[in-house]
Amino acid sequence: MSKHYPRNLKIDKMVKALRMARFFGDKTYQLKEPCNKGHLSPRSVASGLCLECAREQMTNDRHMAQPAMDEMERWKAANG
Repeated sequence: MSKHYPRNLKIDKMVKALRMARFFGDKTYQLKEPCNKGHLSPRSVASGLCLECAREQMTNDRHMAQPAMDEMERWKAANG
């Protein structure tokens, strides 16, 4: 006997939007639901990430890497 599980309509809509975007060759797709951080920006077809979250992550990574890059420049200048 097979079990019947209730379908999650929110996930079904997300999957449908993603499949449609892939079918038409789009790079992004839009959902009416916000991401976990509350953004309503488009999502990447390749990764499924909210583009606003991805932008914030890139900015954060760049700021985290800046001290190491500064140190490397100082070392290059000193050791020429």
